[in-house]
Amino acid sequence: MNVFSEPSNDGISLSVNDLLHYQSLAKQLQFPLQNSPSSPQHGDKQTRLKGKGMTFTDLRQYEKGDDIRLIDWRVTARLGRPHTRQYNEDKSQPFFLYLDYAPSMFFASKRQLKSVLATKLAATLMWQIHLHNEPIGLLTSKLDKIDFQQPSNSQRHFHKCLSTIANACESNYDNQTAHRETKITNGLHLLSKNIQSGSNIILISDFIDWSESEVELCHQLDGRGQLLLYQITDPIESSNRDYSKHNIS
Repeated sequence: MNVFSEPSNDGISLSVNDLLHYQSLAKQLQFPLQNSPSSPQHGDKQTRLKGKGMTFTDLRQYEKGDDIRLIDWRVTARLGRPHTRQYNEDKSQPFFLYLDYAPSMFFASKRQLKSVLATKLAATLMWQIHLHNEPIGLLTSKLDKIDFQQPSNSQRHFHKCLSTIANACESNYDNQTAHRETKITNGLHLLSKNIQSGSNIILISDFIDWSESEVELCHQLDGRGQLLLYQITDPIESSNRDYSKHNIS
């Protein structure tokens, strides 16, 4: 069963109300970027995901109920009294979602356009991030237009992002052979200028006709944060490249 086949629609367009449905689905799925295939494994290196990080701030004398794992044994031995380390939790880095609404995304052999499927996926991920009260930044590229919204975790911003992707997935191409614009490159450059080191980046596209320079830009983004790619495909398409960590069809 395709988890993105609901709610029922014509497979061509979506409304904001349709995207509200994916709140319930988001609660059932794993939070994005945690334990994903691109995440470091045990014993490899520290994860770049900041939400669970801790920063040392101070030492104080041990008190009943303190976690014994936080005892600083060197200081304890030197002073003759148990002392524990104090930590503050690192601030979470924002999530950036980039949706590529290239002409090739407005194609379907059955059920729904790839653009509609991509929008449902994006809405589900956005709901997951929003429910964890993490800031979301959104970038969409379509025809000659790039829309970028700075990260925020406000309710108003979240619903504006839902409205943006619902409108963007509406097909307004004159024909399916419309020329692929170079806005992907421009969007990746814009994203690179705005992300912070350690940011979480989610890129959704069919990756058709992506150039080597655009793939290289993705590698650069991955070097500055944690990058998760979702490739959207139609059943009749045969993928001749494998850029993604997750394939959704």
